[in-house]
Amino acid sequence: MSFFKLKTNHHSKKTNMLEKYNLNDWWENTFNKEQREYMISRNKALFCPKRKFADHPARDFLYLLAGNLFTKNTEKHISMALLLLEKSAELTEDKNRLFKIYSIIISTLEKYKDSHLYSSDKIINYCQKQITLSADIAEKLQTLNKTNEDFTYPAHKGYETLIKIKLDLGDFEQALILAKKAKKQNWRGDWEEIIADIESKIC
Repeated sequence: MSFFKLKTNHHSKKTNMLEKYNLNDWWENTFNKEQREYMISRNKALFCPKRKFADHPARDFLYLLAGNLFTKNTEKHISMALLLLEKSAELTEDKNRLFKIYSIIISTLEKYKDSHLYSSDKIINYCQKQITLSADIAEKLQTLNKTNEDFTYPAHKGYETLIKIKLDLGDFEQALILAKKAKKQNWRGDWEEIIADIESKIC
């Protein structure tokens, strides 16, 4: 039996849920038959129209489905999860949620570099998308920081990864600009050390 080939009799439920979310065409065009059957058979509760969170939007359905695939932690599962996350991001307007999704996408692309999904242009694009959200997210986090003494700023995968890429390309000036922005916005990281290291390369 192939990796994905698992029989399922839940096609009617699948169709109902994907029609509900208007995702049928995308689903058919993005995944092959074996992948589709595998995801349905392993996520019956999610595809059931009577499931607890069936009234949640499509972005949440895709996010949860991707999360279940990530638990398998193989490149074949991760490839499918990435495609689900990318569609979830496309359907998401909430900046906090987008920030989180972009972090996962960037981390995953950086780790696995699947030849079918990875490209330097793609990961740079997601880094830039997350950085575009940074000022607004940082402002909201600053409010939390004032009301919660145990609060710490999270890491910023967009800044971290794009800085690495710029350094690898020898674009030290742009890497320095990014590092200074990250430091100013208070994202977690050894920014003073990173900035000093980049400045030494410029000199």
